[in-house]
Amino acid sequence: MNDTSARGRSGHGDAPLWDLGDSLGALTNIAARLFQRALHERLQRYGTAFGQWPILVMLWHEDGQPQRELSRHIGVEAPTLTRTIDRMVRDGHVRRQRNPRDRREVLIFLTEQGRRLKDDLIPEAMALNALAGDGMAPAEQEELKRLLRILIARLIAAGLSRPADIPECIRRIGDNTDESP
Repeated sequence: MNDTSARGRSGHGDAPLWDLGDSLGALTNIAARLFQRALHERLQRYGTAFGQWPILVMLWHEDGQPQRELSRHIGVEAPTLTRTIDRMVRDGHVRRQRNPRDRREVLIFLTEQGRRLKDDLIPEAMALNALAGDGMAPAEQEELKRLLRILIARLIAAGLSRPADIPECIRRIGDNTDESP
């Protein structure tokens, strides 16, 4: 009888078994999916989809942004962003307006309803982050964020993603980390 698991081999040549529980990629992917699913459920209570969340956050920081800039900042392809904004307009969260200085440019503004969502959605996101960090000391949470920034910076530096896939605020991590990739 050939017990390959005891030796950590697949039984097919010398390739080791892949342990997803010990993989940075698998662990960060699972954590991201769990965060996304949990935030999606919380946002749905307020009639907001997960894909609308980064747009709302960007507009809460600075209302009236060009649609093209929103696409670049949050790392979403223009057609996908257009469909998401179409739904947000339909739901009364945002409105489009031509830029009076450049009629080719479309600016996205929050409606009063979109501004009010901030009072409900930000506490939901903060509560989710608190739940995920429960049991970790503040210093441990900061260390985890620091390590994730290093991981992100190294993957960006290695060119493993198209620039449009990486939100602008994340792309800057590679420039601001004091850890060399």
